[in-house]
Amino acid sequence: MNIYIASSRLGENIITSQVEKLSEHIYTKGSVFYLSSNYLKHKGDFQTIFDLIKIISSTKAGNKVYIRDPFDFLILHLLFLFRKNKCLKLIYDFRGVSSEELASKGRSKIKILIMRTIERFIYIHADEILTVSHNLKQYLCNRFFTREIKVTPSLFYGEKMRNTSLSEFSFCYLGGMSSWQSFDKVALCFKNILDTHPDATLAVYTGDKSAALDILAMYNIPKANFTLKTLKQSEVQQELSKHKYGFLLRSNSIVNTTASPIKYLEYLSAGVIPIMTNFVGDYSKSHAGVIIGDSLLPLFDSSIVSSVTSEQCYSEFEKYSPDICLFEHPMRVEDD
Repeated sequence: MNIYIASSRLGENIITSQVEKLSEHIYTKGSVFYLSSNYLKHKGDFQTIFDLIKIISSTKAGNKVYIRDPFDFLILHLLFLFRKNKCLKLIYDFRGVSSEELASKGRSKIKILIMRTIERFIYIHADEILTVSHNLKQYLCNRFFTREIKVTPSLFYGEKMRNTSLSEFSFCYLGGMSSWQSFDKVALCFKNILDTHPDATLAVYTGDKSAALDILAMYNIPKANFTLKTLKQSEVQQELSKHKYGFLLRSNSIVNTTASPIKYLEYLSAGVIPIMTNFVGDYSKSHAGVIIGDSLLPLFDSSIVSSVTSEQCYSEFEKYSPDICLFEHPMRVEDD
């Protein structure tokens, strides 16, 4: 029995859209251990650390425990020091660089140093390492030392949806209003699009409509040219498929260049052509998006955009099928 650790620090969205989906797939099936997660506690379905000890002690040799939170790894590693079964493997999944994320948020130097020490400890002691991007794999090898690392991006488990956009200049944005998501750059880019294409439209799908309104107003985007809406996860693909282009703009930082934003695959699944900067993880090397430098954001070139099609998006999306990406995953269940 393979075990997936899902603690409250991961958040409900990551647990349901990534960890649970991974545990349910035929290649990587296993049991999810919900470690005192508040939203699951509300449902009456959670376990304590003592339950985990019992599960570990009864697990057969050769099975694996999947972890993607640094503090969960420390807990599990401590427990494993006392385990009778020495053949269990700890699989750590680096989904980002936690220390760099703390630095980008302006956290204290001591917290950043502690996290960097934890990351080194994990890198040395994990039985197997998984990363979310090839860029992150290279970063870790350069920072520590070279070891075997497998790469599995953030996966989208939905199906393709036919794109129904009718306008050549129909744009959308899916995401939050945090500074690293660069919605201000989206507004700037769209403002300049309106200078040459006054009928262009922008649909903004966000949970923070108030902040989005403030940014759009700052760039004098006419109300007639944009819509604001908060979506349920079940509505995302249907809404995205109504637009031809989707913005995914990131600045040059380690956090962004090593990331794997699920938004990219959500756009592709709906036949939406991503408009990206050069710093969106591995995806900026893709041929299914429009790549523009920061200096060119105000100079949107429609002739470049028209060279990419929805069919190219669907073709790229197929490359990230769970059946393909999980075939050699470290949590792969051995064939009987």
